[in-house]
Amino acid sequence: MSSIWRVAVGSLALGSIAIPNLQVSSYIAARYFQRRHVTSVYGNPVPIRSYRTQQLPLLHAIAQAFVLKALFKWGVEQFMDKNLDVRVRHGVAACCKAVMVQHAQLANCTLSERMGAQGLFEYNRLSNSYVRTPSLRLEQELTYFAERDEGNQHR
Repeated sequence: MSSIWRVAVGSLALGSIAIPNLQVSSYIAARYFQRRHVTSVYGNPVPIRSYRTQQLPLLHAIAQAFVLKALFKWGVEQFMDKNLDVRVRHGVAACCKAVMVQHAQLANCTLSERMGAQGLFEYNRLSNSYVRTPSLRLEQELTYFAERDEGNQHR
């Protein structure tokens, strides 16, 4: 376990990427909702942000960003607590990463759907959040090799 600690640090670091990613996605979606207008029944242009179907996913994503930020701070504090067993600290890091990544990806997907075709364009950077998934796969492979190397050192 002396060298495997880097894996948990990497889990927290990779998971933390989800927070600014979600914040940026929320900002982009909010600007789009503000800019895009539809014609009301009275013939007046109305921003789509005035519709509940646009407000709820956006506010939900913003709230999630704040909650995930608090979760990350808590996870780092728990990971740095020397009184906790190493296995517990690794479990906290893994859980934090899983929760942060899954919630951010779901919120990004929802925001992208609310933006329609605009959500798929690369310049809106919402589709870029799906490209980051291979980095998580790489992290899993590195974890495997680090654990294997750790097991070989004890022989």
